[in-house]
Amino acid sequence: MQSYRSRRRNIRQISLLTAIQAASRVVQGAQKALATDPACKAVVNEGGPATARLFANTLLYGPERRFFELFRMTKSEFKALIKWLKLYSTVKVTQYQSVEQKVMIYLWIVAFNEPQRNAAHFFKVSQSTVSTVVKELTPCFVLLHQAFVQQPIEGEVSREVATDPRTIHFAGAIGAIDGTHIQAKVPAKDQTIWRNRKGRISQNVLAAVRFDGSFTYVLAGGEGSMHDARLLNFAFQRGLKIPRDRYYLADAGFNMQPGIMIPFHSTRYHLQDWVRSANPPQTKEELYNLRHSRLRIIVEQAFGWLKRRSKWIRETAPEYSIERQIDIVYAVTGLYNFIISQRVRSPISDEESILARAKERADQICGGRSPREIRYMVAEQTWQSYQQYIDESTE
Repeated sequence: MQSYRSRRRNIRQISLLTAIQAASRVVQGAQKALATDPACKAVVNEGGPATARLFANTLLYGPERRFFELFRMTKSEFKALIKWLKLYSTVKVTQYQSVEQKVMIYLWIVAFNEPQRNAAHFFKVSQSTVSTVVKELTPCFVLLHQAFVQQPIEGEVSREVATDPRTIHFAGAIGAIDGTHIQAKVPAKDQTIWRNRKGRISQNVLAAVRFDGSFTYVLAGGEGSMHDARLLNFAFQRGLKIPRDRYYLADAGFNMQPGIMIPFHSTRYHLQDWVRSANPPQTKEELYNLRHSRLRIIVEQAFGWLKRRSKWIRETAPEYSIERQIDIVYAVTGLYNFIISQRVRSPISDEESILARAKERADQICGGRSPREIRYMVAEQTWQSYQQYIDESTE
């Protein structure tokens, strides 16, 4: 009879043999897949581009949830992105890498801000390959920004504003505008002007956002010490255009001027102020500020989405120059708008006539009036509708 130790040794040997046989079957299956893949037939080194291609295919044809967690988009959105890049950008397939592989590497770095060394290890390519991919694809994604970040046209109105009874008097509002600070890395000799009021090195990014959450204008590269109002003036010089008789909502840090509508001063405004208070609006100024705040928060939500989905935005790696860091902002906001464009919006009954009435209302309120007159008129009409609603509710 075998001893206990002898039986345990035999069991371990059998388990090891079974594991070796299973590994052998996996290798044979991978070799067969590589042999049938036309892109890998010319590859001699199985540990090089062929292995990287096989790994990329494993991700592309693997579970949908894992793909989304790695690249922050669905497979259908990824395929649409690949199609656009092949048609309209300069990205090219090479002997050793497909466009899909390059975009996967780029999106993974965008999502997790990993050093190029880690990206090379994860995707089983060389570090120089990752560096080349970032250098090649950043201009391509800047082109994506130019194609999908479009400013409003003349006469445009917001569907979100027009279909909400609480905000219909803001018919001239086409979006919200604000600035946000994004961490930057600059040489020590330049850090003074890039240091913001919190003492951190950052670039100040100005963005205008529609009420559906898409960006309409982005200006990156402002020094961290630059005030939002000054950055806005610079944006007007750099091509920011606001249609006639339309305006963006902005916070009190900006100046009231044509195309920019701010809240009433010395009146509670921020949503947390309303949450902490059990008192409803008591004046037309308070009600205007409440509606203004609920609409303007969309720009903060857009910034929040970017920073949650892209660690490249939250924490820029020091291995990129400030010029590349600025381009990264344009690349990520362009990708954001592209993803939004791929999502089907829910239809609204009689949408065309609703938008036509909203356009008439906007032209009537904003036509030929100064910003302060427009704000007073919006506040007055919003207050009258609110009082009518209260009266009907108490009957």
